[in-house]
Amino acid sequence: MPRALTEYASPQAPGGLNEHERKAGEGSCGPCFSNSGSPDTLRFKPLPLQGSQGREALKQARANLKQSETARLGDNSPLPGIPARIASNALETALKRSQREELARVETFLFQNYLARLPLRAFRLHHTTASNLIESRLSSGHWLKVKEPCNRWKETEEGPALRKLSPVFMLSPEYMEEIAREDMQRARLSRLTASRPPMQRNPRPPEGIDRETALWLSEGGITWKPLPLLSMLADPLDYFPAEEKRAGWLSVLRGWRILASSSASRPLCPRWTVADYGGLYASGPRLQSLPRIVREYALFVDGSPLAELDYSSCQLNIRNHGRGVGIMPDPLRDLRAYLRAQGLEISRTQLKASLYPVFHGRRRSRFIQRAQWDIGLTEEQAVQFWTALQPLKNGSGRRLMEKQAEIMQTALRILAGIEARPVLPLFDAIATAEREKAEYAMEEASRLIIGEPLPLKIKTAGQRQLFTG
Repeated sequence: MPRALTEYASPQAPGGLNEHERKAGEGSCGPCFSNSGSPDTLRFKPLPLQGSQGREALKQARANLKQSETARLGDNSPLPGIPARIASNALETALKRSQREELARVETFLFQNYLARLPLRAFRLHHTTASNLIESRLSSGHWLKVKEPCNRWKETEEGPALRKLSPVFMLSPEYMEEIAREDMQRARLSRLTASRPPMQRNPRPPEGIDRETALWLSEGGITWKPLPLLSMLADPLDYFPAEEKRAGWLSVLRGWRILASSSASRPLCPRWTVADYGGLYASGPRLQSLPRIVREYALFVDGSPLAELDYSSCQLNIRNHGRGVGIMPDPLRDLRAYLRAQGLEISRTQLKASLYPVFHGRRRSRFIQRAQWDIGLTEEQAVQFWTALQPLKNGSGRRLMEKQAEIMQTALRILAGIEARPVLPLFDAIATAEREKAEYAMEEASRLIIGEPLPLKIKTAGQRQLFTG
């Protein structure tokens, strides 16, 4: 198994339990697990807790449910198609057609989600047959068991209760790489199962922007390579600093789940929609939801990685320009310096997450509550933070979003007019393989809309050398 893989999949304490489960089991009712990590069948039943212990267990259960790291195989898990390597392997492994189809379905689900819980009841086979199939895949080295069955607190009408969780499995990194390489080389999906492979379609141009830009945007042309992501998922210690290893691993995992359902050998052709305020959104796959590290190292246009050009503090600069304050290279940096002078140390990410809801009219009580929860400020510090941002609270968020969307649509129209290669429009940025053309288009677009070019932050592709396959 790759080094320290189980640590990232589910951080465990001694006895095979993760830290939250171990703490939850140490309530007034006593431990509910054996030392081997398997559930104690004699005591597996709902055990509602009372008082502060019950509230703490419930709070922890809610926190865990918000950040689930493992998918769960369902009876009707939708699959766009079966990779060719999985299909041929299923033909060689399983004896009956039903077993071949189910093995292909489950392995495709594991390939797309990387980690998944596989309850026997979700298999379309008898539970004994399903159990034997799992054991054969584990013994052959194609599968790995990341976590044993365990118990977890769940909120019920009677109060917090324990439920049994199925084991967590994944495909071995070597097998996943074999699947990815063959998919990239053969450029086809198997029709082994009843799951419908994705059809080669011509996406409908989005409505809400001019037709020429819409047609250019819907042509696609961006491809992805799974091998960089597989390398980072298999051994994250080689790619992330110690203080960022878990966060980085989870970011790559989120990106993998978005992209893995699309064939790596075909251009990505998402469906674009235009929001009522003018913003562009992609679905099937949700390319704009990809973490930056995934966009940087997994997306390509004609074999070239994508650089990102981002308007620096776009909405804040638009607001400052409209009020005659003037455009600044980095207004968030100046705002952080002002807060630091008042004794508030707020990171750039935390400041952005707090500032833009203020543009949209977030109320004082909600702002203070989120500042305490998300940033860890005391109530006095949260009130001070709120007071410092009051000059920016004018309910102009909608107008700022519309103006930003107008600038982005103008930049895309310019790129389409100069016949640039495909780009990926983001919220206030553009990912492209032609940096000079995008830089010209974005500066010209902001000059046309607000009369002055907005400053750009440019992050070139390939700042770190990763295996790209």
